[in-house]
Amino acid sequence: MSDQETRTIPVRSAGTIISQTEELAAVLMKNIFQREAAEAGFLFHESECPRAKHCWRLACEIQEMLTDTDPDDALSELGEDEPGDTTMPEPSTFLVIQEGGSSQELYTHVFDNRDDADAYRTSSADEGSYRTSSPIEVPLSLADHPAFGCVAEAIAKGAVSVDFPEDD
Repeated sequence: MSDQETRTIPVRSAGTIISQTEELAAVLMKNIFQREAAEAGFLFHESECPRAKHCWRLACEIQEMLTDTDPDDALSELGEDEPGDTTMPEPSTFLVIQEGGSSQELYTHVFDNRDDADAYRTSSADEGSYRTSSPIEVPLSLADHPAFGCVAEAIAKGAVSVDFPEDD
């Protein structure tokens, strides 16, 4: 039996799924568009902003890929008795994106705490002259998924190649 077959996925409430997806959308907004949510309590899934909508859709795709969960289904499951949980879950890992040497490669590194992530950034700059991202807080439930590293690297590579579609 493989690890995949024996691994259990914790049950999450619809409110938790929505709040985790909102947190992921905020990380995407910050890293793709270099923008923070305009105000506390900003909800990507309710926004009319095209960038926010794009980040919400990406976050939904990532949630579905990594956790087999559809946040849009969770939205429809939210009853009036269960308001959306606007508090973000306590993240327990930190992701740092590092540039490659003379190439345009990007690598992801996951750390248990912010201090270790910051120390890695310092050593990357001092010992290798590599640029790194600020530590990105990631919920453990996402970081523990076997495909997370590959997905995070794909997102980072996609973010640096953002462009307008060419007209055919």
